[in-house]
Amino acid sequence: APPGRAPAPAPPTLAGVARVNDGDTITIGATRIRLYGIDAPEFGQSCANAAGAPFDCGRRAADELTRWIAGRPLACASRGRDQHGRTLARCAAPDGADAGAAMLASGWAVAFSRDDAAYAALEAQAAAAGAGLWAGRFERPRAWRDAQAARSPRPQAQAPPGPAR
Repeated sequence: APPGRAPAPAPPTLAGVARVNDGDTITIGATRIRLYGIDAPEFGQSCANAAGAPFDCGRRAADELTRWIAGRPLACASRGRDQHGRTLARCAAPDGADAGAAMLASGWAVAFSRDDAAYAALEAQAAAAGAGLWAGRFERPRAWRDAQAARSPRPQAQAPPGPAR
């Protein structure tokens, strides 16, 4: 830190054995954690494999994250909260391997934004290799969620009751 300034505080860390909720969300203890910087397909999201056959790519992404964690404890550095109140964090295995980077490299998640050059590069490498989702056809998870929200019926506002007659 510059003279006269305190060093920036380290981000809060959560550590422990993770339970996989989906391809980009885990729970450690009672804390739900969204893996910072990645976006994985949702449960029920249909993708097509290399032969064109449909499959639940959200389930497959969750399976990949479960396989990668393999019961190892994770240490997660918090980066704030998302719009759903989940902790946003980068999480690493005991050997330092980054869970988000692993999901991108396997092709079972996409970079959440282009702002993280390292994550965008991992996505591009997975795409070039035809790994995971990139082996077939898929809709980016954010676009799929937006389309689902547009199809969902919205509750109609009820007019207040008029005067009794």
